[in-house]
Amino acid sequence: MQITKIKKPKTQAAPISVAGVTIPAPVQEMEFKKPETMNETRLRRLKELKHLMENHDKIFPQTLRFDLGTWWEGTRPDSFADRNYDQMTSEESLTCGYAACALGSAACYKPFIEEGLALTGYAQVPYYEGNAAFEAGESFFGITEQESYYLFDPCMYPNNNDDPITADQVARRVQELIEKYSK
Repeated sequence: MQITKIKKPKTQAAPISVAGVTIPAPVQEMEFKKPETMNETRLRRLKELKHLMENHDKIFPQTLRFDLGTWWEGTRPDSFADRNYDQMTSEESLTCGYAACALGSAACYKPFIEEGLALTGYAQVPYYEGNAAFEAGESFFGITEQESYYLFDPCMYPNNNDDPITADQVARRVQELIEKYSK
């Protein structure tokens, strides 16, 4: 969030007395956080998603393999389907042998977890404010339904001899949306 400073004039105002109660002079300078607009939130989250995709293997070294073909895949001896992932740190939620798509990876990424994006249900589907799967991506990132599918649906990527879709390919598409919403 952006911090805005408001400066009052250099002259000191006198305290005010009302019904025998003295109210101190106004503060000469105060700070407050200006709320983000929807577009600022969208751009911040999209830029963070691009960063996550460009650095996926560094952010999740040997803990989460990128696979656009699955929301979340892996097994844990402690029945991970019953865990509350939105309350967990990434270190608690991941161990070797997991795979996730771009949106599933985002739901395992601490900055997005802190903003409410989570994996939920037995199938561990991305979830945000009552929306699941592609709709969660649409709602969380402030993009259209078509854009959510464009980013997160493997069927929307050209099939090059069955080569897997990479996180860098997703990052390039995220950059397209950043450019669109920056205008």
